[in-house]
Amino acid sequence: MFTSVATRRHTLLCLMGLVWFCQCTSPDSFKESIDYQVRIAPVVIDGDLPPALQSYVHAYNPENLNEWLLFAGRTNQKGGYGGLHDMMGSDYAYYAFPHKSFNDTLFVYDVSSYMEYALPLGDILATVNQWLKKMGGDSPLSLSTFVYSNPLVTQVGDYLYVLGGFGPDDEAYSYPYDSLPASGEKFHYLTQNQLLRLHVPTLVQLIKQPLDAGIILDKALQDNISPIRFGYDSNNRLISTGGEMFYFDSSFYLVGGHNYQETDYMVNDSTEKTPFSQVYLNAVYAFTLDTPGLFGLVPNITQVISDLTDTDLKSTEPSIMVRNDSTSVFRRRDAPMVPGLRYATYQNTDTVAPSLSIYTGVFQYSGAVGSPVETDTLPSSNTTYPRAQTYYPLPWPDALHIYPEVTGFEEETQSYWQDQNYQQGAQSVYSAPTVVGYDAAGKLLHTFILGGIGGGLGGGGNPYLGANLKDLSDSLAAFTNGGVHITRDLSRAQQGAQSELLPQLFAGGAGGAYYGAEAIFFPIDIWPTWPDTEVLDLNALFENQNEVTLGYIYGGIEAYSPNPGGKTPNDQDSLSTGYGPTRSIATNRIWTVTLSVSTTSE
Repeated sequence: MFTSVATRRHTLLCLMGLVWFCQCTSPDSFKESIDYQVRIAPVVIDGDLPPALQSYVHAYNPENLNEWLLFAGRTNQKGGYGGLHDMMGSDYAYYAFPHKSFNDTLFVYDVSSYMEYALPLGDILATVNQWLKKMGGDSPLSLSTFVYSNPLVTQVGDYLYVLGGFGPDDEAYSYPYDSLPASGEKFHYLTQNQLLRLHVPTLVQLIKQPLDAGIILDKALQDNISPIRFGYDSNNRLISTGGEMFYFDSSFYLVGGHNYQETDYMVNDSTEKTPFSQVYLNAVYAFTLDTPGLFGLVPNITQVISDLTDTDLKSTEPSIMVRNDSTSVFRRRDAPMVPGLRYATYQNTDTVAPSLSIYTGVFQYSGAVGSPVETDTLPSSNTTYPRAQTYYPLPWPDALHIYPEVTGFEEETQSYWQDQNYQQGAQSVYSAPTVVGYDAAGKLLHTFILGGIGGGLGGGGNPYLGANLKDLSDSLAAFTNGGVHITRDLSRAQQGAQSELLPQLFAGGAGGAYYGAEAIFFPIDIWPTWPDTEVLDLNALFENQNEVTLGYIYGGIEAYSPNPGGKTPNDQDSLSTGYGPTRSIATNRIWTVTLSVSTTSE
């Protein structure tokens, strides 16, 4: 069963009524082939439209799966800047992520009745903080806690867990939407050191009945439910944006991402600003959470998986941080990060155990930690250009499989494996929806990455590339309407992956738009999964049926320009960026997702 909602991308996407067939043969014999068919249908909304959001916090109400809890992230409500962030300017905050694009409203959307419930944070935060103070809470919740973009999210039963995220602090968020601070004033954008645990049914009820907030919160405590818990990592290690969070074996897993901080953002008379400091996490952290008192939340790191020593990972010495960032294969963020399985032994029996995988991701090292730009050596000319002039730094082309210690299972000799034989190239290398399912009969693990960003030169058909970049086939070249199907044979010792490109899955989108980046899947039911994982049990799913409507896809980026951003040495046209209301927006589109299977004897 689903123990947690799909974090940003742990699910299935294919858009606008297209169908794709996957023909897979059992590795043990050639007696049958299995065809998977995906059918997507746009939802015609007869009622309230949902909000347009991307990179947002999300959960479903376990008491009614049709009710979605939505907050934070970015939206189009104030100027239409809710799409892709800017990649061109040296100021990677105020202009790239304008504070007017951050969503400051809590939403509940009922997809069965098409009803939206909206509660501005300013209307409820003071009431909640007064209640916390009455109950002995040590510190109030801040506005920025609920507006950050691209946090790490997972749901375990009735509870939603949120970690990190990037955005303006309360002072920066308070500035007028269309003005800069006065000369000499400071404000900050940062990756938040925060942990939240929210009781989803209580928060849904509060949004729908805000006038009864005090009664609702009191009732939760009477039922021995702490509706809100919050805390932070006192060791400053669990700070991430652009990573993912998973839960299994009674532990949380923070996978990748980076910590993007602005230490001193002062506007002077020439409106110049000090640069950001960017540090990748370069690791996977397993941690548990203590729950002291009524509202406390304290993390305890229990395992660190990395190719770096823990001493180096803890270091704040600049030279060591640069060395970490320039050598670690864990230097990945905003990648398709998925739950998985590995071959394992449990009580002397061959079986499978939970694992994690990172397919591709951005970016390979090409600049110093703390630099406001990343640089890249172009293979066509061996010439290094600053990021403001080149097209993009290079994404990782391979896969990184993570094998945590799991209770009762024989421990792997290695805690990770970089599969360099797997080459995904430039296809769907950025955050995109995925579905992972295991066919135990065939011992095949299937992962589908659908759409997003990273079409390569062939897949994206990017018209903005300069002549000198025609052979840069593994660049983060374009939004894509294609995808990737990855198959791992778990009957083999090495368990290597093979991929197949899925061309033009999203063709026929509105106005030739591109979809998939930052989209979210919401299940329509509680589907069978492998024990203690989010991996679909394909044999159980199709035991008595050959077609299943799995759920809905909602939100993300709707892009009208194929180029996600950046200028090439030969292209100084500002239209070569996907940033801005005429080139990309946050979308409010919804689709149903249906999966069917057929077997052919041979």
